[in-house]
Parts: sequence; structure tokens; C-alpha cells
Amino acid sequence: MESRHFIALDSLRGICASIVAIFHVDGDLYIKSIPFVANGFLFVDFFFVLSGFVIAASYRQKIIEGFPIGKFMFLRWGRLYPLHAFMLLAYLSVALYKLSYGQAAPYSMSEFIGSALLLQAFEPHFGLDMNHWNPPSWSISSEFWTYLIFALTLRFSGRNYLAAFYAFIALTTPILLFGSERGMNVCFTGAGIARCLFGFSFGVVAYQTWQRGLFDGLKRSYLIASVVEVAALAACLAIVSYTGSSRTGLLCPPIFAVTVVVIAHQAGAASRLLLTSPLIFVGTLSYSIYMTHEFVLARLLNAMSWLSKQLSLPILIDGFAITNAPGHVLWSDLAVIPFYGAVLCISWMTFRTIENPGRLWSREIVSSSRKKFAY
Repeated sequence: MESRHFIALDSLRGICASIVAIFHVDGDLYIKSIPFVANGFLFVDFFFVLSGFVIAASYRQKIIEGFPIGKFMFLRWGRLYPLHAFMLLAYLSVALYKLSYGQAAPYSMSEFIGSALLLQAFEPHFGLDMNHWNPPSWSISSEFWTYLIFALTLRFSGRNYLAAFYAFIALTTPILLFGSERGMNVCFTGAGIARCLFGFSFGVVAYQTWQRGLFDGLKRSYLIASVVEVAALAACLAIVSYTGSSRTGLLCPPIFAVTVVVIAHQAGAASRLLLTSPLIFVGTLSYSIYMTHEFVLARLLNAMSWLSKQLSLPILIDGFAITNAPGHVLWSDLAVIPFYGAVLCISWMTFRTIENPGRLWSREIVSSSRKKFAY
């Protein structure tokens, strides 16, 4: 069996999901002056690279040997869709509440249907406009269809699959370079699919690199492994800090891919830190953190806005922005703490009651129908 569980990479994904969550907090925050937080949207591309790596590790050989593509897609659907559906219903409840009070809301039924069908990455949004039914879910739509491309590529190219993923990198590069002036900061009109396939393909190549043992020398020296791990992570922070929405953002996925290969060996000090219980916990909740954080943020801001009308608070709420009240400093940054704490609490509940049961259910369905494959 080819499937492996890279725990340190799970933890790293949890950290990236947390940075994305904080990135979405707008306002007068010192933490947003940290360049890699200010450009935190680029850590979504780390998800794509890591997804290519772990999906290749788990399913590459199986699909080449004939594992049904329909069952593979059902497993991926079971991993992604239950929580996605739950969040759609959560947003629907807010939309209906606003409608009942005659409030304008940026929600449309056509976009709801598109999201329900995981088609939101194809919707014709331009500029920084977005589908408002849980905006982060655009990446889930992109990943789902990229999984199908992955499976079909393996089925038709067999053991020569790697050339196809190099071709995907070559094909998506000009789309991302010249299709927008925002570099990797694209989500809809099909560009999100190109962005996902670009990073995912680097992840597939990264797994091949890991499997060939080109970095196995890291296991021989804890010191060298530690230095290389820290250097790789520093390179990730540096490129994210530097590039933002410029076209140089295309350098992020290859740098992320090298980092994934390095951390996957779990041989140095950074890996040892990533294997500690608190970070493993955050890594376990990474998908729930990503899918719930914008909804939690909006409800927290609603609560703070109401409370500010009753009491004199050291922060002010202006739409989705948090600012310090006159004469106060740092309070907007301190507000991030209860926000992140609430995200962790909600994510723990959704993981326990929706995400993990849905994943196990899909595995049981497929396992019961074809016992000869192990999951």
C-alpha cells in the first residue's frame, strides 16, 4: 500500500489555515503589517501543493492499477462536501434572516446553486468580486475538479503520468502570468482551477521527488536536517512576504513544493516542533478552520457591533473592519485572540460532528463495495 500519513505536513497545513484566517480580519491591526500575514492569501497555494503531494502518495499507484475513478471521486467528495454543505446551510440561514428583516444581502440563488454543485470556481466574477456563499469554498471547488483531472491523467498516461503534470505546469503558467495583473490572487472565472492545478502539479512532482529519495540524506544528520528545514520555511515566508499579488507569486508553489519534500522527512527541529500535540491538533482541524473562519468572523463582528451600541468599547466595527477607538491602541489586535479561539472551538465541533464522520462514511461505502482495496 502506497498511502502514508505525513503528520508534520498536517500541522504545517493547520498553521497555513490559521494565517489565512487572520489574513481575512480587516482593519487597523498591527499584525496585518507583518508581510506574510498581509499576503496570507498565498498560503492557499500551499494547500494545493500539499494536496497534490498527499493525493499522489495515497492514490497514484491505486489508480494506475485500475482503482475506479468514480470511487476515488466519491471518496474526495466525502472528504470535502459534508462540511461544505453545512456551511452553505449556515450562510443560507443568515441570508433568510436578513431577508425576513428586509435587509439587503449580497447573496443570489444562482450562486447558491453553483456553490452547491461545486461550480463556484467557474463563475464569472471579475476583479476582487466573489461568490458570497462562504467565499473560501472557491478553493474546494477548484480542488474537486483538479482531483478529476488527476485521476483521468493517471488512467490514460499510466506510469508516464509525470510528463503530463509538467505539461500542466507549462500550460497554466501563461494563464496565471498574463490572464490577470494580480498574479496568483485569482479565484473565479476558471482562473482558480488553473491556480489549483498549477500548485497541485508541483505537489505531484514533489511526491515523486520524495519517493525517489533525493532528499534522504537529511535523515543522516539532525543538525543538517534542522538547518534545511528552517531555511525552507524561511524561504516560504520570504517569498510570500515579497510577492503579494504580483506575478512573482508563481514562485510560491515551487518553493512550497521543496518545503513539503523537506518537511515530509520529519528529520529536523522544525519537524519535531510540528509533531507536538498543540500543532497536531491545529493540523487536524485545518480543513474546518479554513471552511468556518469567515462565517465565525462575520458573526463575531455582528456581536461586537451590537455590543458597541450598548457599551463603550475600545474597538470600533465598520462593516468587516476592526479599528481602535480614539485613544486606544492594540485592542483591534487583541480582538484576533477571541476570534481565533472561537474558530478553533467551532472547528473542533464541526470536525467531530460533520467533517470526520463524512470522511469515514465515504470510506465505509467504498470499502464495503470493494474489499480488496485498503484505505
